[in-house]
Amino acid sequence: MRESKGNKLTITLERNGQRMEKIVTPREDSGRMVIGVEPIIHLVFKKYGIAESLRLGFDKTIEAVDLTFITLKKLITFNLSIKRSAGRHDRPDVGPAATAGISAFLSLLAMISISLGILNLLPIPVLDGD
Repeated sequence: MRESKGNKLTITLERNGQRMEKIVTPREDSGRMVIGVEPIIHLVFKKYGIAESLRLGFDKTIEAVDLTFITLKKLITFNLSIKRSAGRHDRPDVGPAATAGISAFLSLLAMISISLGILNLLPIPVLDGD
């Protein structure tokens, strides 16, 4: 695709045992030539009462704590690569959380806060500052 420089390409697909040819036109995205479709994000906002909001907030916090411990366990047991968890450095764009709206952005901030809170509680000498 890189060598096509945006010109049309013919690709051969096999679906259910049948071969078919499709013509695609790669486009440049952050220095890479890509084909395909981009996901469309549809946000659905629901209003909850105070009691339900508190319960859902507590549930989401427990999920975030659980996810943080699962990730730490996978990192310690070498079942998760640091490169995979670090994100993409070849795309310096804002990211889906910031462009999806304030709710998604605040959820991301909450996740980061919870993860940092857990990491600060762990007795890791390197992180103590002494």
